Amino acid sequence: MTLQRWNGSAWSQAEGPSAAPLTVGALATGPDGALWVAGSKETSSSSSYFFAKLPTAA
Repeated sequence: MTLQRWNGSAWSQAEGPSAAPLTVGALATGPDGALWVAGSKETSSSSSYFFAKLPTAA
């Protein structure tokens, strides 16, 4: 599954954290319209968390 971005007329794949498997816990839109994503990555031996600002749509 990929993160998709809607530009008002069509969906396209959004660039974002690429390490898998990721669990997204929250999405938010910033004042500049950028999409922010927060989540975690779990492996058999550890957990790590990420907070990422995705590039704005072109």
